[in-house]
Amino acid sequence: QTCALPIFRDIPDAVWDLKAKGMTTLYDAIVRAAEALARRPEKRRAILVVSDGADNQSRASLDQAIRSAIDAQMVVYAVDLSYSGPNMQISGAAALRALATRTGGRFFSTPGGNRLREAFAETIDELRHQYTLN
Repeated sequence: QTCALPIFRDIPDAVWDLKAKGMTTLYDAIVRAAEALARRPEKRRAILVVSDGADNQSRASLDQAIRSAIDAQMVVYAVDLSYSGPNMQISGAAALRALATRTGGRFFSTPGGNRLREAFAETIDELRHQYTLN
């Protein structure tokens, strides 16, 4: 399925098959994004996080990341790339869900492929109704 949204023209094909791996400083990244967006003149701010939600390297906690986002009036849209199944941790998905819901954003559970495209499309559609996209 090809998405007709023009904003997808700049997204490389490899993005649609992303899989989570490696060490992650997700909460630190959220804090840095909030700090950067807080300095911008726009009053409406949003980020799209594509991750398995696992954080194993951050100095900031999940609560600090959420507080930073709220303080910056930044909405988090989170796309969960973790896979569910036996012996899989759900803490990453729970963290992403908390980031999204506590900041007024949305949480998408998707392992990639077409479901990832749908999550992007839904996010873009929602943002277009609330924000000015360039």
